[in-house]
Amino acid sequence: MQAAVEAEVEDWTIPVPKTNKKIVIPPETRFQNVKTYIAQKMRNSESTGATYSMALLALQRFLVVYFPAYNIETVLEPLQKKELDVYNMLDEYVGYLLTDEEDSAATVLTYMSGIKGYMAKFDVDITDAKFRSKVTMPKIRREDEAAIDVADARKILLAINNRRLRPYCKVDAGGFGFRPVEGLAIQNGNWDFESRPVSCYMKAQFAKNKLPRTIYCSDESAEEVKAWLRFKYGSDEIGKIVKEFPNDYTFAVRQDAGPDGMYTGVETEFQSVLRSIGMCKLRPEDEKKEGRAGRRHMVTLYSFRRLVKTLTEDATTHSYSEYILGHKKSPYYAKKEPERAQLWFERCMPVFTYFDYSGLEQKVAEKDKRIKHVENQMQAQLDDLTRWKEQWMANMDANPELAAQYFHAMRKKQLDKV
Repeated sequence: MQAAVEAEVEDWTIPVPKTNKKIVIPPETRFQNVKTYIAQKMRNSESTGATYSMALLALQRFLVVYFPAYNIETVLEPLQKKELDVYNMLDEYVGYLLTDEEDSAATVLTYMSGIKGYMAKFDVDITDAKFRSKVTMPKIRREDEAAIDVADARKILLAINNRRLRPYCKVDAGGFGFRPVEGLAIQNGNWDFESRPVSCYMKAQFAKNKLPRTIYCSDESAEEVKAWLRFKYGSDEIGKIVKEFPNDYTFAVRQDAGPDGMYTGVETEFQSVLRSIGMCKLRPEDEKKEGRAGRRHMVTLYSFRRLVKTLTEDATTHSYSEYILGHKKSPYYAKKEPERAQLWFERCMPVFTYFDYSGLEQKVAEKDKRIKHVENQMQAQLDDLTRWKEQWMANMDANPELAAQYFHAMRKKQLDKV
């Protein structure tokens, strides 16, 4: 049976043009419907096409084992004619993914979305009500992600010695909060080092929601990027570098490197840094897994993204933080670019400044100055009160009748309260 499975699914990988990735789809001579469906899904997202290809590949393996008379294309006709119960088949498919392939609940949900879309495209009717009652889907046990605070971020950034990783992580934690591949896709021409704060235009091509946006970073993070560009190109003229090499990826080491290809190296370097400071811990549910596949860490590059989201929302508003991170926001939330930049400069710049010790000293000095001013005001009020008391006592001594009247008035006031 295993040989039959291997025979059915061989040669299912083809390269994606202009990238180093491979999409798992059937060869051109077979499964034309599958090829059409995957090509359609790849229009908006190559990763979606890749994931749905894996879902269909798993469905093919399932059919070879449990429905050997069909493949993923020939099974469509009996499903359309209701000769096969689509809900029973999908329920068995879920069980196959969980037991035979040992996939996670999240993977099963994603695969099912691809399979339902495939069947809907070719007129296999699936109603949501019947699907919910006849197909038992696994539940995802969601827990809060491991959080890092400013102190943790500072500890990580201080431990980074890699020339490329240091500026990449600093701008990530310094306000960008980008998705890892989004950050690696930043080109030299996207930067505006003359603006205040320093900004970067994130292209729609690499954004998950396919929408462009302008994001900002702290001055110290921008200086780190400038230092990296000077080292990379051997020139001190940042404006000249940006003008002559606008299409180069800022964080690429090799000229032929692409964002997806760089991610593995950056992630490996980042985990090495965490290991050196004792923060490279696996999630509890993954500690017993053997090998490296499927083992997730408590702290990852996405931890900076969660930190930026938290700090930005605390300093501004929910809608503003959603825009900065490239999430879906309300269509009614709209600010002009100068207003967004000014808001970030006033409220977020101090929050994302981790190592500006001169600025910290200035803030401490200003705080001490304010405290001294308050102390002087309180002392002046105390002196005025002392002088008024002394003057009042002198007046009472000089006029005993006035003092007696004051005493009786105060006594009456106390009695009235009782």
